[in-house]
Amino acid sequence: MSGIHKGPGAALAGDSYLIPDALFKDINDGSTWTFAISRLSDALKLPDLSTRHGLKKVHTRFNEIYKKLNAAYNAGRHEGNEKVMGAVVGMVAKMCSDAILRDKLFEKGMLKKVIPLLDLDSTRHLALNALVMITHHGGEQARVEIARQLNKTLVKLVQDFPDDPKAVEFAIVTMDHATEAVIGNEHPPSPVLVKEIDVRSVLVATVAALRKPTVSYTLTSHALNLIVSAPHHCPAIFKAVPGLSRLIIAFLRSKNINIRATAMAALLRLQIAECEPDAMHFDPNRLMAAAAAGPPDHLLDIAIDYGVERSDLQVMLKAMSEYTQARAPSSSTTITVRFPTAPGSRSSHAGVITRQYDVPHTP
Repeated sequence: MSGIHKGPGAALAGDSYLIPDALFKDINDGSTWTFAISRLSDALKLPDLSTRHGLKKVHTRFNEIYKKLNAAYNAGRHEGNEKVMGAVVGMVAKMCSDAILRDKLFEKGMLKKVIPLLDLDSTRHLALNALVMITHHGGEQARVEIARQLNKTLVKLVQDFPDDPKAVEFAIVTMDHATEAVIGNEHPPSPVLVKEIDVRSVLVATVAALRKPTVSYTLTSHALNLIVSAPHHCPAIFKAVPGLSRLIIAFLRSKNINIRATAMAALLRLQIAECEPDAMHFDPNRLMAAAAAGPPDHLLDIAIDYGVERSDLQVMLKAMSEYTQARAPSSSTTITVRFPTAPGSRSSHAGVITRQYDVPHTP
């Protein structure tokens, strides 16, 4: 980069951040990303991004701080300094823990800074970890956008680096957070969007990752969560993935009850997606007629011995009566429920048991 500032600090010149050679070298020589982020943060005079107090300061100085971060990223890219670029992405990811800042950063095109780092060996883990943080804290719109732009890239990454367990884990977790925002909602997603995020390839990559001996609990739980969200709106895609149904059935034998329950949820959703919705027809007139008629002779003794007030029908009528009286006393109808001792009954209880209830008036 031309015109590198040689002083002890760093200067902003237009859209470029003039970073001194000493700072470039200092960040490059650092052994951890924590050091690189801390060193660059100090050089840019940023508040502590790990605290709420620091994030509040970012709110008041957002335009200034973003301009510094953007210029520093561009300077690092111009110099080919991957550590500086990664440090900027790390700081941006921290800012995403605040919903308002996250939305502002997305509007500024934050993903354009993250995506190039996925192709670099030195920054791949940091970029993936940033995506995990962003999707963990992100709202639905941010997650959907990440699914649209990055699902295919993340699937390819899982396929290209099967022996990098950390990269695979980060990729699966990110795809879980992002893809579920599209297919895990109550309302069905757009078929165009489902095709765009390539749900089938995501599921295939997830199954392949689960079969690795290096699989972690974090990967397993997020992978299962991703799989469970698919049958609800994408049952055909779920069934088209080779071995997926058998894998879910195998998880029913896990010693972890959470995993067993999640696997069962996937199977239930798969069946529910192909079932006809239950048709519920409640007729209050028939309920009142049945209550007024009382139980048949062969159940009368049993009902009285058990306790009339404890029966489901009596509890339901009592609750209905109290609710009706509380809401609209004038719109109720009083019904009388009797338990007579019919002729020829073997009941040992003499007399008639009578209960009166106010129920909603029906025409």
